[in-house]
Amino acid sequence: MKENRGEHPFGDAGQLVFLLLFLLVWITDSFVLHLTTGWARAVPPALRLMVCLFFLVPAFFLMKSGHRAVEERERPAQMITTGAFRLVRHPLYLSSLMVYMALTGLTGSLLSLALLVPIWLFFDKIAEFEEGIMVKKFGNDYLLYRNKTGRWLPRRFSLNVNSST
Repeated sequence: MKENRGEHPFGDAGQLVFLLLFLLVWITDSFVLHLTTGWARAVPPALRLMVCLFFLVPAFFLMKSGHRAVEERERPAQMITTGAFRLVRHPLYLSSLMVYMALTGLTGSLLSLALLVPIWLFFDKIAEFEEGIMVKKFGNDYLLYRNKTGRWLPRRFSLNVNSST
């Protein structure tokens, strides 16, 4: 069962359902019915593309770095705090949300934007559940990690590469 690995038992199924629902709403509204995308015609396509890239580029790096960190861990019971996990506790969920936001920004579908609220609530709920498992599994180590690393946004950025200062 996935719970042993630190994942919500319905996490994958829920993500798939929300992905299909989002794509159905986004495609239907953006390319077929245009129910809520009319306002986007007033925004230059280049600007919408920039909004899309603003979310898509970091999402790609979060996803790639997060997957790499998961694949590189030495043993299954090891807590991951490297790669994208040093920035946020749920980089893979965050990257998915950012892809949804990129697509929404590209076409300006307000229906898709509204759908992001329940999608985010779902991700937040499974993240909370999984964090409970991590606390039980890793105890104080995970609590320290949780205190210094944000769930969805980095707590702080350090541009200083030299750790001695």
